[in-house]
Amino acid sequence: TYTQDTDNPPITFWNGTSGAILTYIAPGPSGAGLAQRVIMDMVVANNTIYMSTLEQTGTTPNWRGQVLALDLENGVIRQIASAFGPSTGEVTGGLPGPIEWYQGQLWVGVNALNGTDGTGKVVRCFPGIDSTWTTDVSNLEGFPASIKEFKGDLYIGSAFTGAGSSNIYKRTASTGAYAIVRTGDSTGQAHFGCLTVYDSELYAVRHYSTASDVLHIEKSSDGSSLSVDRDVDSLDSVVVGGEPLYPGNGITFNNDLFFSFRSDTVSSTDGFIMRKTGGASGTWSKVHTDNINGTMAVLVERT
Repeated sequence: TYTQDTDNPPITFWNGTSGAILTYIAPGPSGAGLAQRVIMDMVVANNTIYMSTLEQTGTTPNWRGQVLALDLENGVIRQIASAFGPSTGEVTGGLPGPIEWYQGQLWVGVNALNGTDGTGKVVRCFPGIDSTWTTDVSNLEGFPASIKEFKGDLYIGSAFTGAGSSNIYKRTASTGAYAIVRTGDSTGQAHFGCLTVYDSELYAVRHYSTASDVLHIEKSSDGSSLSVDRDVDSLDSVVVGGEPLYPGNGITFNNDLFFSFRSDTVSSTDGFIMRKTGGASGTWSKVHTDNINGTMAVLVERT
């Protein structure tokens, strides 16, 4: 019964057999009383689900949002630090996107230009302690599309839709400095998403939509260089209607790695899930075909 932009988004628990709505995400402080548009990303830490949201306002531009914490002990939802907004809030014109728990803080990638290409930001705070966000970097090329810790350092995949370039950045823990470890594509819709750690290696999906469509799963064992692990666009027939499938996210489950891919078409045979078994040197296969259109997450694994 849920209708986007009309109803408050529900948070649902599912135990593998049945589901139940735990709570609803109420309108945010910058949303003019309108329902939240979408939950951008979620991460679990300290028995808490942290999530970033995109609010709608009925005005242009309408990119603004907040970061929320859902306490799994008592079901209470609270806002973390300040809200993000086009003219008010901690990050003017900002949209909170991917989030990660790292070094005891919550880290958030921000589109600092409210929908246009240019510089991206990463902000951080101590949830429940800080009332404002601290800017850790403010000059990334493109806006963050994915964030993940790997071998003690923080990695950010950036997105670009114009004349800039998508990149993967590494934030070295000992210095706090950001450096590009992988340069991607330019002059088109491009990003590195789905940063995921599997069998002691870092994985990312390279997406590039232009005259030469590219959809590759890449990996790195040292965090300094990446190589193609699966040429998805060539081997798995994923260019539909002139556009490569869009990567959703990646998870590890039952010692395997999964990536979801969705299509802009309505066909139930265009999207799918790729699965890697056997660790870093294992094999890839399609395990499900559908118009996948959401994220995947594992909170608890049972044997």
